[in-house]
Amino acid sequence: MHVLNIKDRERLFMLYEDEVDQEQIMACEALLKRRIEREPMAYILGSKEFWDYEFIVTPDVLIPRPETELIIETVKKCFTKPNEQLNILDLGTGTGCMPITLLKVYPNAKATGVDISDRALKIAQANADKLEVSGRIQFTKSNWFENIGQEKFDIITSNPPYISKEEWLSLEQGVKDYEPKVALTDDANGFACYEAILEKLPEYLKTDGKAFFEIGYNQLDTLSKLISNQGFNIDQMALDLTQIPRVVCASLTVGIDKANLQ
Repeated sequence: MHVLNIKDRERLFMLYEDEVDQEQIMACEALLKRRIEREPMAYILGSKEFWDYEFIVTPDVLIPRPETELIIETVKKCFTKPNEQLNILDLGTGTGCMPITLLKVYPNAKATGVDISDRALKIAQANADKLEVSGRIQFTKSNWFENIGQEKFDIITSNPPYISKEEWLSLEQGVKDYEPKVALTDDANGFACYEAILEKLPEYLKTDGKAFFEIGYNQLDTLSKLISNQGFNIDQMALDLTQIPRVVCASLTVGIDKANLQ
């Protein structure tokens, strides 16, 4: 369907042999060879759907995943007024899928996306242009808060590299061999990036603001202690389809509400 630019699956099944030329057959075989070698489909096709939108994806960025959509869902539960004039910061923005999606959800919001990769920032900007939010978002090269200045934010989101060095070695081939290592692992125990972010978080989050983090399997207890040590509380959590905690929402003012477990 990608090679033939067909959007309707029924149309694919109705094709006659003489409608496909040799050049298209060769193009399809070339893509099939890449897939046989375990290259992710998102890189082969050059795009990936996230929330309700299609994002440009290259090997310079982490492929957006359904688990990360839980951050968008959790933000919507915490900030229920779509017309709020929110200031959003996304740390380690990659494709820009999180801040761009949030700008679609909150049409009066503005956002900043930061990343340490120049090539990732180019992809994020291309996605902002494609989805027509470039007037409300800026992308900055920064190691977490390093180049943010003194601005404060209502919403801070991050899906940081949380896979430990040991766990990275056992990742499936399609992930380990193709996705950017710097976006997957901290080359340590899986908590180094959280610690770096949490150390500066009180300086950049508004008093009534909230921070949203994607977390890895079996990280909740340790991360809860790190969050508490910085004067924050976890007031919401989101569970994935296997009932594993995947998103935590931290704030300065609200204690944990177990009724918000999803």
